[in-house]
Amino acid sequence: MTALGLAVAIGTAWASVSRESGIPRRLLVVSGSRLPTHEPVLFIRSATGRRERFVTRLGSSLGEPAWSPNGSRFAWIDSHGVHAERADGSGHRLLVKSPCPYSTCANYSFAWSPDGRSLVVGGAGRIGDRLVIASAETGKSTDVTPAQRRRGCISFGDPTCVQYAVIGWQRRTIAYETNTQRAGSPADSIWVMGKDRKHPRLLRTFKDPIHDSPYAALSPDGSTVALVTEHRDPGDAAFGPVDTATRELHVVRVDAGLEKPVWSPDGRLAVSTPSGIVILGARGTHRYSLHVRGAGLVWTRSDDLLFRRDADLFVSDGGRRPPRLLFRAPGIRSFVPNW
Repeated sequence: MTALGLAVAIGTAWASVSRESGIPRRLLVVSGSRLPTHEPVLFIRSATGRRERFVTRLGSSLGEPAWSPNGSRFAWIDSHGVHAERADGSGHRLLVKSPCPYSTCANYSFAWSPDGRSLVVGGAGRIGDRLVIASAETGKSTDVTPAQRRRGCISFGDPTCVQYAVIGWQRRTIAYETNTQRAGSPADSIWVMGKDRKHPRLLRTFKDPIHDSPYAALSPDGSTVALVTEHRDPGDAAFGPVDTATRELHVVRVDAGLEKPVWSPDGRLAVSTPSGIVILGARGTHRYSLHVRGAGLVWTRSDDLLFRRDADLFVSDGGRRPPRLLFRAPGIRSFVPNW
């Protein structure tokens, strides 16, 4: 079986190409298991089978693919580091190179800039203790690690090092999580930095940094970070949005599952709960429920809510209409649309 045929095992997509703009539309980049070996791979595929493309083997990485805001490029993580390329496969760059390319020693995370030209990458540097902005066009990187965090690391894996996990980049705001596993005093916090990149502000510190490390997402206007935790410590909210200007937390009484919440383009928030997918306002006010359970929620730029249930991929138009089946996707791990 060819690579194109094998893509059927992990996903499909819509696709159309605007010849005027050259920007591909309605594509999915999919990470999943190639059957029958269950090898982790990354694919792009269209609904009709045209332009479906095998991207790469992922090794022991999960891929973590993400499209740039205009859908012209996508980035992903594998054992070699953080990559970016255009939808047609051209312009490939290894933006952040792993110090140990045949293992998963580096714990990378990234988010695209609003203009789609750069990525902010956490876990960069020789010993994985850097936060950098990397240009997808030139490959050049700029270190934006907060000055007070640049000292104290001795070697890769040193528990005194601060580890960075990028949450998002919207407008002028970059949100990220810091984590240390220093014996006796582990710490986990959420920070935001503005345009100058020099004065990060602390939003939230978690009282149980081991179990309550958050699943977090930055709103499209950069004003709010929504977070979900295990709520092991009573002082750590199970779910709620945090205002990035005032640091105020709005605790929401929703039994959110342990999965990253997702923002719609107009500032609604979708969370997966044991009873079904719930749609909330920016301050956590309940709006409505879809009355269907799902995982891997993704909200597209064109306001479609996609999610996975078992081996099926569903879409809710506008996040308001009853979900409909798109296709079956056995072996799929994650999927990211570019529309």
